[in-house]
Amino acid sequence: GGIARADPDCSSRDPQDRDRFLFEANPHPMWIYDLDTLAFLAVNDAALRHYGYSRDEFLAMTIKDIRPPEDVPALLQNVARVTEGLDEAGVWQHRRKDGTILEVEVTSHTLAFDGHRAELVLAHDVTERRRAERTLREGEERYRTLFDLESDAIVMIDNETGRLLEANAAASAMYGYSRDALLDVLNTDLSAEPEDTRRVTTRTPILSDATVRIPLRLHRRRDGTPFPVEITGRFFAWRGRSVHIAAIRDITERVQTEKALHEAHERLQAV
Repeated sequence: GGIARADPDCSSRDPQDRDRFLFEANPHPMWIYDLDTLAFLAVNDAALRHYGYSRDEFLAMTIKDIRPPEDVPALLQNVARVTEGLDEAGVWQHRRKDGTILEVEVTSHTLAFDGHRAELVLAHDVTERRRAERTLREGEERYRTLFDLESDAIVMIDNETGRLLEANAAASAMYGYSRDALLDVLNTDLSAEPEDTRRVTTRTPILSDATVRIPLRLHRRRDGTPFPVEITGRFFAWRGRSVHIAAIRDITERVQTEKALHEAHERLQAV
């Protein structure tokens, strides 16, 4: 009931010898199991190395023995749904002899093997890839949380097109747009400055990695209301684009306070 180890020089041998060689030489774990009893009928060397069992130990087990107990019901349901031909069963959890849990991408194909109704399985270990994907996703979620917790409006702008590439929750609240609507406007659409001022500002050449601070600009909300802002921007290259990130602060209260103080000073001078 097993596949014998094949001679690497199988060019002159029959197709069965070549199949055995491809099975044994595959760098990914492979096995054949009985669809009725779930018992292992054959395993390759990669499976022995990867799972930590000897060949005799493998052939004394069923495929349930390499699954965490909580996954066995789902395994049995999946086996019951097996149809003839190729099956890409997706990602499953497997367990090594030492108890380590792996995430494996399983591809299988039904076949007749030594009189058994069987299935040939290739298990591709994707544990590290999935861990990296989760780490990346968690990092992006943390970035988004911090980005949206920032009290100043923050936007990322494409320097070539002037289109907003990213915006935080504070920017949406400040300008009165939903985030999706805000990403559909140009940075010049947010400005209430005269047209000539806008044209000069957007055409000013900026060095990559430069940081600029603009103490006073007039912007407008979606309803047309103008308000003063203070802008700090950082210009850099990102994914082949020239972009800048701008932190925009609504300074309406500060301007009003400064105006009131100035008027009070003038009245005092007049007295």
